[in-house]
Amino acid sequence: PEQVTMETIPLCTEPHNAGRRVVFLDRDGVINDLPSYHTGPEAMHLIPGAAEALLTLKQAGYAVIVITNQSAVGAGYTSPRIVDMVHERMCQLLVEATGEIAAQPDAIFYAIGAGSRAVQPKWVDQSTNKPSPQMLQQAQSLLGLNPNGAWMVGDRLSDLEAALAFGATPILVRTGDGQETEGELGAAGLAPIAICDNLPAAVRHILQEQ
Repeated sequence: PEQVTMETIPLCTEPHNAGRRVVFLDRDGVINDLPSYHTGPEAMHLIPGAAEALLTLKQAGYAVIVITNQSAVGAGYTSPRIVDMVHERMCQLLVEATGEIAAQPDAIFYAIGAGSRAVQPKWVDQSTNKPSPQMLQQAQSLLGLNPNGAWMVGDRLSDLEAALAFGATPILVRTGDGQETEGELGAAGLAPIAICDNLPAAVRHILQEQ
C-alpha cells in the first residue's frame, strides 16, 4: 500500500487586518463627488486625488474602511444590488486611477435605514446609520482593527459625530457638503476640529500627526 504522509498546515486564525491602525472614510463627498443611486454606477466619479490619497494611507500601513449611509435603499430610490454595483465601480476607478489594486478600501460598510421615509417596515431602523458609531464598531470588531489612533474623514456632521462617539479623531473636508458643514460646527459644539480642503490634504495631516 502507498505510504500516507500527514502534514500540519497552520491556518490563519486572525483577520488579515488584525492590529492595524485604521482610517474610516465617508464615501459621497469624500471619495466621489455625488451620490450615485439615481443613475447607477455610471454616475460614480472620483474626486481628484482621492485614489492616490487612499493608496497612500494603505502604503503607510493603515486599514482603510469606507463607512457610508445609504438610506436611499430604505427610502425606495435604489436597491442593495445597485449600491453594490456602485461600490464595485468605485473600486474599479480607484485601481484604474493608480494602477494599483491596493488602492481599494479594505472593506465597505453601509447602512440603509430610512426612518419615516422607509418604504418597508424592515428598513425603518436607523440605529446603525451615522451619527451612530455602530458601523465603525462592527468594522473594528470583525476585522480586528486597532481602535487606538483611529481617524474618520467626512463632509457632514454625522461623520464627525460618529467619529467622536467611536473615539476616532474626526477630520472635516471641504469637498461634498463640507463647506456648509464648516459653518455648522460651532452651533453643533464640534469646534475646533481639523479641517482640510480635500482627502489628499486630510491624508497629509494624518501622516504628519501619526
